Amino acid sequence: MQHPQIDIILEPLHINIIGITHKLGHNRYLIGLNPAYPLEILQRTLHHELVHVKQFQLGLLDKQTNGIDTWLGKPIDWHKPWASRPWEQMAEEETRQLYNP
Repeated sequence: MQHPQIDIILEPLHINIIGITHKLGHNRYLIGLNPAYPLEILQRTLHHELVHVKQFQLGLLDKQTNGIDTWLGKPIDWHKPWASRPWEQMAEEETRQLYNP
C-alpha cells in the first residue's frame, strides 16, 4: 500500500461545513478546512477528515469514474442525515477514541 499524498488548505466553505475531503486521484487527496472556525475545532476536524482518507485508502469509501460516491460498494444517499451516515459515524468514533488535543 502506497502512502497517500494529502494537501491541506484553508478554504471558505458553507458555514455548516467545518471540513471536507476530496479524492483527487489515486493516492491523492485534498482536505479543505473552514477558516471561520477556531483552531481547536479545525485540529479535531483534521483528524476526522484523515479518517476519511483512510476509508478511501481501504476502499470503504470511493468515488467511481462516473462520479458517484460509494460506501462499501453501494451508492451513497446524500439525503441521509449526516449523523446517520456510517462513514461519518466511523470517522467520529475513531476521532473520539484517538484524538488527543
